[in-house]
Amino acid sequence: MILVVRALSLSFLVLLSACANETVKNITGAIYGTTYAVKYTENIDPNTMQNLVADELNRLDLIFSTYKPDTEIQRYNANPSIEGWSRDFENVYNLAFVVAAQSKGTFDPVSEEGLDYSGIAKGYAVEKVAELLEKNDIANYFVEIGGEISAKGSKYSQPWVFGVEIPSEDENGAYMAFKVPETGISVATSGEYREPGHIWGAGPRDIVSV
Repeated sequence: MILVVRALSLSFLVLLSACANETVKNITGAIYGTTYAVKYTENIDPNTMQNLVADELNRLDLIFSTYKPDTEIQRYNANPSIEGWSRDFENVYNLAFVVAAQSKGTFDPVSEEGLDYSGIAKGYAVEKVAELLEKNDIANYFVEIGGEISAKGSKYSQPWVFGVEIPSEDENGAYMAFKVPETGISVATSGEYREPGHIWGAGPRDIVSV
């Protein structure tokens, strides 16, 4: 089976073939205005994991969403203070300003309305789902939310494989395939290939970060 996952701007091709007696457990859903998919090989009830994953993603949404009222980030923007917030909020707060400093302001977590973690919150959620899987004894997994990926282990005797669409009009529909090392990998993309206009300033318009 081949699953094509459309990210915000780049596209991923996830290859998920398996033998009949080697069933990949598959969890899918919608969150953060996009879709998510979780694959794993361990013999753990997918219905149980579906509920755990959905609960975790919804929990994070109540922290980082700038579209819902009364989330932590909305309360912070109404009354700025870094005291009394959840550990997840503080983790992303600190990370956001480290990245802002390292990128010399190219990444800016502050909008006209206040803090906005949209550029990194989705990737943080991917890592939190990966942590959740490992806490439930799942060591071979592939997590994807809107094109952000974290994967580890293998798909039985084969590596997890994903593809990144080449952001070029001359290569429309072509993909570069990548194998996930068993030690794990995280991948985030950004660009204007699919959704023009959401990146400002000069410089590269399509980026893959590993």
